[in-house]
Amino acid sequence: MTPKRRYKKPLIVEAICEFHFKASREWDPTVFGRYYERIRAEFPKKDTEKSPSPLWPPWGLKSKSYSKMFFRRTDGSALVQVGENDVTVNAFPPYPGWHNLKTVVFECVRQYAQVSEEEKIRRLAVRYINMFPATGKMRLSDVLAISPYIPQSVREADHPLSLWLSQSLGRDQKLRLDITFSPSGWPKDWTGTAQEQDQLVVDIECSRQADEGLDLAAVEEALEEAHGAVLDLFEGLITDHVRRFMEEV
Repeated sequence: MTPKRRYKKPLIVEAICEFHFKASREWDPTVFGRYYERIRAEFPKKDTEKSPSPLWPPWGLKSKSYSKMFFRRTDGSALVQVGENDVTVNAFPPYPGWHNLKTVVFECVRQYAQVSEEEKIRRLAVRYINMFPATGKMRLSDVLAISPYIPQSVREADHPLSLWLSQSLGRDQKLRLDITFSPSGWPKDWTGTAQEQDQLVVDIECSRQADEGLDLAAVEEALEEAHGAVLDLFEGLITDHVRRFMEEV
C-alpha cells in the first residue's frame, strides 16, 4: 500500500460510500421515518425522490422504480441517501479527511442496520471524484502518469477524451477508474455552452461484492481496504506537478 500523504488542497469534489444490504425480509417503508429520527441531529434537512434505478445498477440488483429519501446537513457538506436496503453517504468540500468521514459513514450504516433489522451487507463501495485545476491549456502528461502505450496523439490532442479501466483485486473486489477530459471551447453540457477552461475529472471507485453478506463487524476493515485501493491508484496516477499544487503536508 502507498504511504499515506496529506494535502492542504485536495482535488476531491465528492467522496461517496455506498452500501447495499442483503434483504432478509419484506421492505418496510416506515424505515425512512424511523431512520430519520436517528440521524436528524446531524442531518436535519430531508426531501424525497421517486426515480428509476441507475442506468447501470450495482451488481446483483435488478433495475426497478424505487423511492429514496435524502437527509442533508444544514451547511450542505454531506448528505445521506436511503433507499430500499441501500444507504449512501456523500461528502462535499471541504473534505473532512478519511478518519472523520469513515466515522460518520459507519454510524449511518449502523443506525440503518438497527432500524431495518438487516444485518448483512452484500455490496459496499468507496468512490472519490477529483476535479483537476486548469490554468490555461492543460496537457494530460503534465498531471497524469498515463501509460505511454496510449498514443501521444491521443494523450495530447485538443479534443474530449474518456478513458475507462476496470481491475479485479481478488476477494470479490473491483477497482474502477474513469478519466474524462474536456478542453476549453467544447460544449460542457446539453445546452451547447462552451467551456471557459480545460476540465479534467478523475473518478475512482473500489467495490466489494459479498453475496453471502458481510457482518457489520467486518465493514470497517472492508472500508479501509477499499479506501486504500482508491488511494493507491490515485497516488500512482498523479504527477509531482499535481502534488505541488495540492501542497503536501
